[in-house]
Amino acid sequence: MPALLSLIISLIGFSYEIAEIVMHILNLSFDTGTVPKQWLNAIVTSVPKVAKPGSITEYRHISVTPLLSRLAEKLVVSRWLYPAITRYG
Repeated sequence: MPALLSLIISLIGFSYEIAEIVMHILNLSFDTGTVPKQWLNAIVTSVPKVAKPGSITEYRHISVTPLLSRLAEKLVVSRWLYPAITRYG
């Protein structure tokens, strides 16, 4: 099993069949240097920090981003960014 495929399966627990499709989508994104517009959207939810919030500062804002976007970020960091930092840092 290719290393990228096994990494995808281990990171998000996809089955082998779905992992191949995800790998194809991610490879297209990496090869073209672009990301789908859907990956750039996030749903922001305000979660109160205290029982009865009285101002906006008493809320924590949580961004829910698409799974493939987060997976792509993890792959870029683990395969390219982190090795470059440890190599030259």
